[in-house]
Amino acid sequence: SNVCASAAPSTTTTTTTTSGGGGGGGGGGGAAVAQQTVTVPVVATNTPVTATFSDQALGVQSIELTSSAAALNAAVTVKESSRPALAPSPVSATGFVYKYLNITSTLSSVTNAKIKFSITKAWVTANNIDVNTITLSRLVNNVWVKLSAAKISETATLINFEATSPGLSIFVITGEKVGAPAPAAVCGNEICEAGETAA
Repeated sequence: SNVCASAAPSTTTTTTTTSGGGGGGGGGGGAAVAQQTVTVPVVATNTPVTATFSDQALGVQSIELTSSAAALNAAVTVKESSRPALAPSPVSATGFVYKYLNITSTLSSVTNAKIKFSITKAWVTANNIDVNTITLSRLVNNVWVKLSAAKISETATLINFEATSPGLSIFVITGEKVGAPAPAAVCGNEICEAGETAA
């Protein structure tokens, strides 16, 4: 039962669910948590496939995945999350968290993930954010590893970015206030180079 590597379908099947959230402590039912699962029918070995997300509340437009193993009906899920209890704060005293995201897949051999995400201009204005400091970071062994994020476009209400990750995990989108001191350089490729620190 080999997976055909040619003419892989580019269409995806989407299932959107919104459930009651259970963030931090306190009473009440909690806010709704945005979540969407996209199923990619065919994934060929070392061939990028794209899962496109329609739930604007997630802030993720698409994820292009490359896997070292072929698969059928691979599910990719993006869910709003919160900072894990053991994880450090991903921002400095002058920074702000826009959103935590838990990105998972039934693919067990993801070697590259190109994530297109967006932030609202209203959030940037309300928090006096320097757009050039917007970053997507990935949680690896309870350490936030900054990924290289680039602005690719904007609309009347959104600013769109793209970042590449070597795998899936919990991610956080952050930004620093205008005029804030530049944070110390941190290795974003898990290899500390000149002028960078491990955390």
